[in-house]
Amino acid sequence: MLESWTADVIEPLREATAAWHRNSTRPCKDGLLFTNFYSTGFRTEQGLCALISGFPSQPTTTIIRKFGKFDRLPSVVRTLDSTGYSSRYYYAGDISFANTRSYLDAMGFDKVYDETAFPIKHRTVGGIR
Repeated sequence: MLESWTADVIEPLREATAAWHRNSTRPCKDGLLFTNFYSTGFRTEQGLCALISGFPSQPTTTIIRKFGKFDRLPSVVRTLDSTGYSSRYYYAGDISFANTRSYLDAMGFDKVYDETAFPIKHRTVGGIR
């Protein structure tokens, strides 16, 4: 799951110049390229719940902010972990924002990395660069 990536950084859709962009588009060379995507909401926490738990976005709130509700949602992470996969979540910002850390823990991620795991050269409201 990637957030805030545009076609500008996907090599087959537009020339990617940075080495990390070229490596991140390797699946495209193997025949996996999706060109039509639709948003699952307008906030990160809505997308997380939709992708990880299959919970649809709500127009005025998000379930991730509801203790006692989100922890009863299904989790693709727990399902994959039970079959031998491991799970990691990387976020270059404040992982406690919008109750994200609690949700990720409840969903069963093996390891969660936040802004403290990255060398900080420049901090922005949405994270670090």
